[in-house]
Amino acid sequence: MVHSMRYEKLAERSVGDHARVSRETEGLYARHSLSQGMPGGARTETGKGAMDALVAAITRETRLRFDLIHGGSGLESRSQFVSIIRIAGKRRHDAIAESLGHYALKASRQKIVVDVPAGQSARLNFLVICGNKDLPVEVIVNVGEGASLDLFEWWGSVSEGKTLIAPLHVVNAERDSRTEIDLLHNENGNTAVGNLRRIIAHENASVKLNVIYNGGSTTKTSLFAEAAGQGSYVSLNDIVLGNVGQAFDLGAFMLNSGARSRTSIRSGLVLGGGAHCILKGYAKVSKDARNSFTSVEQRGLLLDSASRAQLLPDMSVGCRDVGSASHSASAAPIDDEDLFYLMSRGMGRESARRAFVASFMSRYLAGIGNDTVKEIAISMMLDKFDRDALSGVPRMNARDRWIVPGTRSEDNEA
Repeated sequence: MVHSMRYEKLAERSVGDHARVSRETEGLYARHSLSQGMPGGARTETGKGAMDALVAAITRETRLRFDLIHGGSGLESRSQFVSIIRIAGKRRHDAIAESLGHYALKASRQKIVVDVPAGQSARLNFLVICGNKDLPVEVIVNVGEGASLDLFEWWGSVSEGKTLIAPLHVVNAERDSRTEIDLLHNENGNTAVGNLRRIIAHENASVKLNVIYNGGSTTKTSLFAEAAGQGSYVSLNDIVLGNVGQAFDLGAFMLNSGARSRTSIRSGLVLGGGAHCILKGYAKVSKDARNSFTSVEQRGLLLDSASRAQLLPDMSVGCRDVGSASHSASAAPIDDEDLFYLMSRGMGRESARRAFVASFMSRYLAGIGNDTVKEIAISMMLDKFDRDALSGVPRMNARDRWIVPGTRSEDNEA
């Protein structure tokens, strides 16, 4: 294991990096943010039985073996690649400071460390449940030279009052490594999410981040990802399933700083029930990133007139010898002519709408390499469409898996 002091410095530097990025994009994005404040300050943990019951239900339904669990008894690691570092002597903080990450740094009393040594491979599943107490936590991922990591994180809650989940994710991918991280946010309506993420990929390293937003009352996230090494690759694939008045403020900053590096941001939204999502996707190519590729794509599907999507892609290219740079955005309701076409083939109106939504989301679900995660995401999407299920355990349903072809190649997503 790398010494814990290195992880502490890595986390602190990551928050500082975000502060610099915020200043760079301030003029563009400062006025586009959710007006809701983030709750914080819940300290009394109760309902441990409910936490353990949800852990048991998820494990039973998904048939997954979880290598790290946060339930009624706190954090428990079951893998040689995962360590839990206890942090003593921290003062309590009741709210997020000027950035999302400061709260996790100042208030977290535990650090989850994933360390995959050079040349080794790991496939890990995390299950983190928030009870009736705020959950600030640091997740530090280090993937060694030539190593490989597939990580699935399920974040949920059983909160009876207003609580906040505030993870600080830091990912360091050494040269020639391969990393895929799938994050699922499936919190109940009493929980808000504030997530700061920092990713750095070194020479010929590949990092894929797939994030599925299903739960939580209010979600604010900020990602700063850098393809720093020559030939490195970083991609973000956002999938947002919003309903029952949920609000999302999702920001991503991609930086190509290495020659022949590749970055991409792809976001697919399905919003109903008065949900509101702000998407801020910014890509920058530095002057030394010759023959680099970058793209920002944002697509939204609105299921009713009360739902809103603000799509804000932008780009800055400082290199004259760039390979490709593009950005686009669109949001629209379901086309009545498309519905009529499906209905003319024998479908009822609701079945046609359901099929249209599934088809729209399949392009983004296809970016997930883990078939189990893909099935969980589809099941949640169908649950939400059928019965406005905000969180909990989905009824695993593979009826529509045929619409999601598997893909493992980064070349298909550059």
